[in-house]
Amino acid sequence: MLGGFVWVIGDIFQQYAAKYVGISRGIPLSNSNQLWGLLWGILVFGELHGAVLPSISKSSAAPS
Repeated sequence: MLGGFVWVIGDIFQQYAAKYVGISRGIPLSNSNQLWGLLWGILVFGELHGAVLPSISKSSAAPS
């Protein structure tokens, strides 16, 4: 429920940004919401705590 509320508040501020600073500045700022969501999840909720991130090695890379 709280996540949906925060999402709606973000949408409202996106509309204000597009209106007051213009589309060319407001939309790229609002498109950074995925980065902010990732940081929020990591820092506030600890979503990646203990996660093993995949590594890419030469043997698993696509052949050239």
